[in-house]
Amino acid sequence: MQEQPDIKKIKLMTTLALYDSKKGSKDFRISEYQKKDYTSFNVILSMIWGTVGYFLVLGLIVLSSFDWLIGHFSNGLLIALIIGVIVTYIGTLLIYSIVAGHIYNKRHKKARERVVRYNHYLIQLLKMTNKTRHNK
Repeated sequence: MQEQPDIKKIKLMTTLALYDSKKGSKDFRISEYQKKDYTSFNVILSMIWGTVGYFLVLGLIVLSSFDWLIGHFSNGLLIALIIGVIVTYIGTLLIYSIVAGHIYNKRHKKARERVVRYNHYLIQLLKMTNKTRHNK
């Protein structure tokens, strides 16, 4: 048995309204950007926050082991610590940016797919509405 067009239209409008109220506004904002622009911008922001987090953790480590550092201080130790900090910073930031790039690429792709589906449903609803108007 075929469903009545009004029931189909109501289901479609409900689906569209649910999407609008949950993920719609966020998806529309994301899909306004090109994938590369969205990903690049968010990777840069992630790297900035990653830098802030790295140096906060580094500060906590230095504060917690300050007595030991003062007791064993030497030029060789200082150079080794500086090189270690730089290498771990670059490694951490590199891994962090790769992971962030992957996450934001995927997020943009999924948002774009949902927006395309939403537009398809809108077109279906428009066709149903036009068909109903022509039949009257």
